[in-house]
Amino acid sequence: MPALSLIAKNGETLKMDINNSDGKGPISAVGRVRWNRTRSREALLDEDVGIEFINIAPVDIDRLMQNR
Repeated sequence: MPALSLIAKNGETLKMDINNSDGKGPISAVGRVRWNRTRSREALLDEDVGIEFINIAPVDIDRLMQNR
């Protein structure tokens, strides 16, 4: 999720659709931005973002964990 911190600030709630490589379609979830930081000033979009899932189906958690 490049440059997410430029759009969403810490504590904001986001609705997201995550493309997964299992071929079963996107995973819908709601998450809260917990932290963000720029890794390098050389690349404008090079950032890390931590998302805490606050609403995601248990089956979708399993799907994400299988494709780590």
